Amino acid sequence: MFPLAGLAKWDADVRGNLGDESLTLRNNDGVDPLYGVGAQVKLDRFLIRAEFERYDFDSDYKIDAFTASLGWRF
Repeated sequence: MFPLAGLAKWDADVRGNLGDESLTLRNNDGVDPLYGVGAQVKLDRFLIRAEFERYDFDSDYKIDAFTASLGWRF
């Protein structure tokens, strides 16, 4: 197992009409922390890896991501 920590740079461009003229659409960007945990298993030449990450955008929004991958060492 291993910990994950870092920064995520993001840029959101909002376009469109939501049907409410009082609603202000705006573009937004920033750099916010991400953290998580992962695990990797080696089976001879094969690798199996899984990770969980949480992106903490401006402390108002959080996105959780789970990824899994297979690898071949050569």
